Amino acid sequence: MPHKPEHDPQRSDADQEDAAAERPHYPSRSERPIVSTLSSIIATFSDFLTVAIHTVLYEREIYSPDLFISTRAYNHPVRQARHPTLCKWIQDAVEACAEQLSEGKVSRISMVILSPIENLPLERYVWDVSSFPTVPPAEHHTPFQSPDDPTSLSGTTLADIEEQLRASLGKISIVSAKLAKLPKDCTFTITIELKQDAAAPSGHTKRWVPTPARPVSKVSHHKSPPYSTANSKSTPIRTVEAGALFMEMWIEESKYKDDLLNTSRAKSNF
Repeated sequence: MPHKPEHDPQRSDADQEDAAAERPHYPSRSERPIVSTLSSIIATFSDFLTVAIHTVLYEREIYSPDLFISTRAYNHPVRQARHPTLCKWIQDAVEACAEQLSEGKVSRISMVILSPIENLPLERYVWDVSSFPTVPPAEHHTPFQSPDDPTSLSGTTLADIEEQLRASLGKISIVSAKLAKLPKDCTFTITIELKQDAAAPSGHTKRWVPTPARPVSKVSHHKSPPYSTANSKSTPIRTVEAGALFMEMWIEESKYKDDLLNTSRAKSNF
């Protein structure tokens, strides 16, 4: 089919302008809303969570730096573990989190770094996703309506979401590098905290191990989540707000970590 020229010599300039005004505007990739449904919110967060976990593992030297390769995410240089078993474990964990997010059950997702012997929490990287919208399953792919204009759709652009996630990854790297060095042979796990009155995941024996809330201390009635860094020091990372995607991130360092490091320093002085 021959290409029709933009300017038709048989039409007046006014007609050309009217025709141009009538043509729909197709937004570029950077202008197009990409986070406009619950499904897209969960997919966007899952991708980010995967990159963030790899970043923490590298920055906190949970594994040897030789295990990681250089790559890019959100136009930002990052590190990615290259061991197939580890990558598969992270992928499965993120998919399990996404499954619970789609059911609207999750309040927080945490990556917890554990001590090498007692498996006690040393650091806790927290993503508060309690503000994610709750949507019936049949509407997971239905675009959100704008709260200001019910006739238009609500979403955020690719450029905006990448800018915020890029800044978040950079902040994770900066803050992690300033933390006290961890002991050797630490391990990690991924936990979720359910919203109040949310039912425990069905078939949890396959992916999740249910753990009841535990008291912070014998004299306190306040409950802490599994692997809680009680009496911890918190460092904020960033708040991400992109359309209906809203989450907060921070790091908690347990008092046990300080005690462990102090003991280790005391032994090294002898």
